[in-house]
Amino acid sequence: MVGFFSLRRLIEAEKTSSLLPKKRVKVGVLPLTGREPAPFDRWTPYEFYDFDSKQRSELDVGSLLQEVIHSFVFFLAFDETNVMTGVYVGSDRTKRKRLYLVSMQDIIELFDYVSREDVIWMSNHRINGGGSESYRLSQHDVIEAGFARYLDDEHYWHEFNTPITTEYLQATFPDARDYSGDPLAAR
Repeated sequence: MVGFFSLRRLIEAEKTSSLLPKKRVKVGVLPLTGREPAPFDRWTPYEFYDFDSKQRSELDVGSLLQEVIHSFVFFLAFDETNVMTGVYVGSDRTKRKRLYLVSMQDIIELFDYVSREDVIWMSNHRINGGGSESYRLSQHDVIEAGFARYLDDEHYWHEFNTPITTEYLQATFPDARDYSGDPLAAR
């Protein structure tokens, strides 16, 4: 739970890539089988949801954070040997329809991905009303777009395949605005 709060804080403080909230995470889906659970029912979710469900889906990181932080149900999943395998989670909104099961492996991979993220480029521009808006890219973004490759197994150090131009960035990351010059070509 604390890890998810921390991740949301990093996103809100603009310390991560702008694309991180859209990154997809695999989840299991457990449909509601009867009535909507009441507040005291949160401790017995197996009475209300199909725990035998094999439904799979994906949630973006932003939605997953909402599910966890606003959870009505937050229940740890264990296998037959009492090893924790994941987390069942459902927010006040989604409890009416489903619970999600997020595996520990996927949670670990998400936290590892963020812990190794390095914002390598940022653009700010003014918006009407006097505020500003920023757009950030990490080494993961440019690697996933095919502009660079990892040089190590830890997925931190990287090198660019070719010089990256503003045109490439604008075509690949259309939300990025206010480029001046060739921001990543020198890296």
